[in-house]
Amino acid sequence: MKKILLVAFIFIFCNILFSQVLNDNLSKIGAKYAEKYMQPFTDGLGIAFNSHFIDGRMQSVGKLPFETNLYAGVKLSAIALTDEDRFFDLSFTDSILVGGQKFLAYYNVTGAPTVFGPTTPAVAKGYYYAAGVQIPAPDLTLASGIVDTKFYPFIIPQIGLGSFYGADVIVRFLPRVNLSNYGDLGYSGVVFRYNLSYLIRGIPFEIGLHGGFQNFSIRNDDGVKYFDANGYVAGLQFAKKFPFVTIYGGGQYETFDLELNYNYRNPSTNIVVPVSISQKSGANFRGVAGASLTILTMMANFELNMGKRFLITAGLGFAL
Repeated sequence: MKKILLVAFIFIFCNILFSQVLNDNLSKIGAKYAEKYMQPFTDGLGIAFNSHFIDGRMQSVGKLPFETNLYAGVKLSAIALTDEDRFFDLSFTDSILVGGQKFLAYYNVTGAPTVFGPTTPAVAKGYYYAAGVQIPAPDLTLASGIVDTKFYPFIIPQIGLGSFYGADVIVRFLPRVNLSNYGDLGYSGVVFRYNLSYLIRGIPFEIGLHGGFQNFSIRNDDGVKYFDANGYVAGLQFAKKFPFVTIYGGGQYETFDLELNYNYRNPSTNIVVPVSISQKSGANFRGVAGASLTILTMMANFELNMGKRFLITAGLGFAL
């Protein structure tokens, strides 16, 4: 059962990034290197994480305070990755032990893989000074890519509940489950939306406001979070409904923060150093244009997201 749940989490959160592979790779690199190694993942996860909240599913103004507006389905995203997302160059320093004496070594690595790069480990070349003489340092084997890909897929379940006097809620949730050696994972999110058409009568389309919060985290056996991702969104959306088809669009302000805590083991001195890094996604605003098709209770939608990165998203589910 745990293996089945692990596969489900891996599938939803993009391949094997939250498996033991990530933890093992991070243990080989210091903070400065980890920031470069993880940043493309942080950017991609933030963009995908904050998607699908502009979907045109605002209930039209009716005579009753409560109108059925239910949805259950999956949302899909695909981000094209550039070479800058997959490789990086870096100069950094680290301690080495030579003949029982500690020295500061100066390392350089070129074309090192990020989490989305090739699965061959990077090797850094360097040097150190002893008695004023420059001496070649031992090569330093670093982290490999986890999944060698040019596309970042993201799939997540989503539920919509409403509406009451124009208000509805979008819920994302996966139960917190202990996955043996892979940690304790959990995900939850809620976004509230209000259809302003309930206040502004007579306009020929729906207009709404939305805002909310999401969290995805991994905890160790002591209950301490070593991976903690948080996203916030707020936006304005419009929708025009026709028989079977809805055309919609809008704009959204968003933030995404990732905090990562792990232990780096220096391969030369064998000293374990606690590392804590905090990253933000570079995407803060997006415009969305999309359309949905509803036949009986089946609903499919397709969207174009325009912001820091161009993103194609889609969804499939049941709607009432």
